[in-house]
Amino acid sequence: MNPDLPNTPREELEAGLTALLLGELPAQEATALREIVAKDARLGELHERLKRAIELVREANAIAA
Repeated sequence: MNPDLPNTPREELEAGLTALLLGELPAQEATALREIVAKDARLGELHERLKRAIELVREANAIAA
């Protein structure tokens, strides 16, 4: 991803998923994104993969600590 180029709306949604899973979105934005994910199977799949990846990172971090 080139930081000099504007992100596509899809890229913005995908980035928002990470923020959602990390609890970094305001409640209103989180609700709106959850509604979009519920209607988009590909985003739903990405949401699940990112969720699992974050869980694995947290588990690895706990073991290493």
